[in-house]
Amino acid sequence: HGFHASPSAHLPWLVKRAGIGTISASSDIVPFVQGGVVKTFRCRSLIMDESRAIAWLNTLTDKQFAEFFYRAVADRNTSDLPEWNGHFVLAGAQKLPDEPWDIDLIGVPANADFVDDHPICQSGTCMTCESTVRSVAKNARCPVCGADVYRT
Repeated sequence: HGFHASPSAHLPWLVKRAGIGTISASSDIVPFVQGGVVKTFRCRSLIMDESRAIAWLNTLTDKQFAEFFYRAVADRNTSDLPEWNGHFVLAGAQKLPDEPWDIDLIGVPANADFVDDHPICQSGTCMTCESTVRSVAKNARCPVCGADVYRT
């Protein structure tokens, strides 16, 4: 959708001034080979706007969403103290009428090949850190400590 497929008029300038090998991944000019000739095309945008990102996220199953979330935040440290480690976790909140809210952490299946379309209906307690974890699978990873959690 977001690409002009016609060869760019900037190729001579790039070869002469910057060189094809210096086109950065963040550049809006992308080289390609067609018929043995290096050509370029200009991307309109490689950045997804917020509404498109939300629409895409809404197409994911619960399992896919949780897996995506944990991959996306894997390198973030939420601690404000250098000697501490901290990381984001995904949680689910649910309640019955006239009852207090229950908040459980959402874990991903220990087996990555687990079927995508199951609801988050399995619940258990992590024996390592004692977190309450829910998942689509009976065997999942605790999002706090990474231990296997077995559910009912």
